[in-house]
Formats: sequence, C-alpha cells, structure tokens
Amino acid sequence: MLYSLVLIVTGVLLAIWSTGVWVLHSLLVWSMSGAGALAEQTHRLESVALPAWLAQWLPPEWLVGFKAAAMGLLPWLESALSALPSAATWLSPLAWVVWAIGLLVLAGGAAIGQALIWSARRATRA
Repeated sequence: MLYSLVLIVTGVLLAIWSTGVWVLHSLLVWSMSGAGALAEQTHRLESVALPAWLAQWLPPEWLVGFKAAAMGLLPWLESALSALPSAATWLSPLAWVVWAIGLLVLAGGAAIGQALIWSARRATRA
C-alpha cells in the first residue's frame, strides 16, 4: 500500500511540475514575442506623467533624477527589447532541460521513499 502511495504522490507532483513548466514557458514565449513591438514605444517615456496623488508625495528632484536615469537607459532598453523575440528560440530547449531536472529530482525522491519503505519492512521482519 505504501509503495502505491509513494508512486501516486510522485505522479501527482510530476503532473503539477509539468503543468507549471508548460505554463511558464507559454507565458515567457508570449511575452517575448510581443516585446519587439515595445521597442519602438520607449521614446514616449518623456510624455509619461505621474498621477497627481503620487506626484505630491515625491520630491521634484527624485522625478528629475528618475527621468534622467530612464533616458540614459533607453538605448539599452530598446536594444534589449528588439533582441528578445530572437532569444525565444533557446527558450524551448531550456524549458525541456528544467523539466528533465525536475523529473530526475522527483524520480530520485520516489526511489528514496521506496527504499525507506523497503528497509523499514525488512527491519520489522527480522
């Protein structure tokens, strides 16, 4: 009975792990495929204004410093966003490697659980 319980728990955890990796992979590919369109929108940062309720709580020099830092990062941000869609090609093999590592960890945990049950039953027989 305990052997079956270990295998069922391992199967359920493997299903949860597989679903989680699949969903995360899908979300990352979806977000990376639309990132190229965002690269052309970064020049509009100058026209972005803070909400009135937030602007009254922040000192004006912070706002100036933030805009200066953002303008300095814009060239890097645009190049990174334009490169993201091409980087999505390595995402699928990476997802398979991460899934396989999780599978090995779960299989190792199941093997350890089975070995502990076997050794406990062997000790009670002796």
